[in-house]
Amino acid sequence: MDSSPQQNQNLSSQQIKQRLLDLFDLNESIENSRQQINQWNELFFIEQNISLRNQLINNILSQEQSPEMQENLQNERNQIQNETLYFKKTKLKIIKKTEKLFDAIINSLYQKKANIYYTICFYENIPISYQVDQNLTKIQNDLGEYEYKVQGYKEIFSIERTPINPQKKYKLELEIKNCSNQTTYIGYKSFHQNYPIFDRQIRIFQGTEVKLIALDMVNKAFIVDNFNNNLSRWNNPNTAYCEKYIGIYKSGCINDFIKAEDVICYQDTQTAAYREIDILNNKIYLTDWGWNYYLNNIHQQTILNQAVIMNHGGQGTYDYCEGIQTHYPTWTKKSYHLYTFRKFTDSVEVCILANYQGTQNKVFEFKNVNLIVCKEDYE
Repeated sequence: MDSSPQQNQNLSSQQIKQRLLDLFDLNESIENSRQQINQWNELFFIEQNISLRNQLINNILSQEQSPEMQENLQNERNQIQNETLYFKKTKLKIIKKTEKLFDAIINSLYQKKANIYYTICFYENIPISYQVDQNLTKIQNDLGEYEYKVQGYKEIFSIERTPINPQKKYKLELEIKNCSNQTTYIGYKSFHQNYPIFDRQIRIFQGTEVKLIALDMVNKAFIVDNFNNNLSRWNNPNTAYCEKYIGIYKSGCINDFIKAEDVICYQDTQTAAYREIDILNNKIYLTDWGWNYYLNNIHQQTILNQAVIMNHGGQGTYDYCEGIQTHYPTWTKKSYHLYTFRKFTDSVEVCILANYQGTQNKVFEFKNVNLIVCKEDYE
């Protein structure tokens, strides 16, 4: 007798939530499909070239090397070059269309996932758990609650990445016991389609967009189309290093999500991305570090006269709710309202930076970490 229906009826609320979310966890298969399509495009391109080259070889073998033959061969070579260029352009168009298609699918997936999570968690808390190790231990108390204890400084991130709707309000709750005089930060890390969102991606100086039209390889500079005199709005090289980042929008659209690796930031507090803004000659002179980073990480994917660059800035990695410095000898409940998320956010990891810059013998304890959907925003 099949007992699976009865087993499903006995599933816990958390198991039901996870099964519903798993139905929409298609990101891995989508990425695999993207790779397969790109490989198919590559094979298609190679096959066409092989076919054309075989035609040329057959013509050479079947005919004499007369002047007319040489002319025909040259014409055929020209045709091959033209068709090769055509297939390259066609391949590029297919890849771009494929990427846009899957980006749209992934974006829709995450929106649906967040909405489902929002709906099924309306009447309940979303429990947050953490991976234990030698510096982070977990015990179960007499009430069945899991208590975490961290010794020394440690960055702690939730195991689950929680989908959220950035238009909604949430509440982060936990109980803490702080027996040290070190600062512990409570906050969260934002993600967009599995990519972390650092502030250098969303802290943008408006009105600074210029188009990249050429490279000055000798002087390590970007030559730009300075429309609307936007280059004059870039931060002066004498300003702080954290306000002299360069964001490169390879698609040419400044409203697109920009990955962290496409922002040239800094090597250390003494080495910024650029060293001079030359408004007269429409040039941005990069530092040695910034230029090498561009050549090694971004240059191959950049199309001149399409890519747009903007002045970015930033320092922080996470969004903090509080830096706890008060001594709490007994369990104390903390509650934080989350309602302003970074642009493009579709999921978060709850993080705790325990005993920040503290010594190894300092202890911080926490339990009952929950992310709650605020009821007043329920639709």
